[in-house]
Amino acid sequence: EKNYTAIPRTTFALTYFHLSLMPLRREDEAFYGLVMARYQRMASEKKRKKAEAQRRYRMNRQDRAAMDAFRIMRFP
Repeated sequence: EKNYTAIPRTTFALTYFHLSLMPLRREDEAFYGLVMARYQRMASEKKRKKAEAQRRYRMNRQDRAAMDAFRIMRFP
């Protein structure tokens, strides 16, 4: 996970550095904004999916714990 976040950060840093050397044309600026918005949506979707997976895991874990407790009480 650390490497995954380091790669985009490095990429963005290099992009910003390159942009400081060669400013964008007007049409490039609009396209760049669209690309950055897409990256933001991708990151948000990844976070949402991870949170959903964690929520499902917690729910299943609670269900398993409840079933185990039920079995212990039923078959002492």
